Amino acid sequence: MSAVLAPCLGLAGGLLLTACSGTKAAGPAAPATPVVPVLAATAEQKDVPVQVQAIGSVEPYSTVAVKTQITGELTGVFFREGQDV
Repeated sequence: MSAVLAPCLGLAGGLLLTACSGTKAAGPAAPATPVVPVLAATAEQKDVPVQVQAIGSVEPYSTVAVKTQITGELTGVFFREGQDV
């Protein structure tokens, strides 16, 4: 088995060295791309407002209907709008 393994390892090593060599085949030269001017700035941390003033209409993704399970009179609301219940 080692009589077959040694030549195979030698062949694999030779192929690896050939594939990883630093020379490249000479091909057609790519045309030079023009230099594009770029503006750069230093990043800074600051507060950004989350409000947007715009004219338009709003439509909800979904709606829900809240109904009572019993009849009677509502005597109090013990949560605020938007609060998890």
